Amino acid sequence: MNLFTASEIVDFAERIHENGANFLRYAIPLVQNQSAKERFAKLAEEELKYQKTPEKIFACIIDKEPIPDETYVSGHREDMATNPCKEAL
Repeated sequence: MNLFTASEIVDFAERIHENGANFLRYAIPLVQNQSAKERFAKLAEEELKYQKTPEKIFACIIDKEPIPDETYVSGHREDMATNPCKEAL
């Protein structure tokens, strides 16, 4: 029984990054320390930069056959050089 579709999971992951950026931008005027303000601004930029990463990964693997549960771990032992989704990461 699947609770979520792959598309819903990707949307959820993107919202996590978006919410993280929103929180950090909200916190900037609340802190007094200038260094903390700058760090929050930088982190907010990073969150938005990586917001589309789940979609890129999903697009890369969408045409592949599902990996059976028993081979899941061994499938992740592949060398990154042979991973066709390396560019998405």
